[in-house]
Amino acid sequence: KAEVTYINAYSAHADRHDLDEYVHSIEGLQRLILVHGEPEQMDPFGERMKNAIDGLEVLKPERDEAIEV
Repeated sequence: KAEVTYINAYSAHADRHDLDEYVHSIEGLQRLILVHGEPEQMDPFGERMKNAIDGLEVLKPERDEAIEV
């Protein structure tokens, strides 16, 4: 089952700790799809989450790229 979640509470200036904490709070997370942000921020964030959560798949699709769920 897939769920798209928009996090309106966070801006582009969201605290790293807050974002990390939010992702860790999602039970059973298997795939994280990052679709908005600066590459110099998204790349380390995705790697950090992949290293912290066993088996997590992190995707960063290109604009208009379809992802099969």
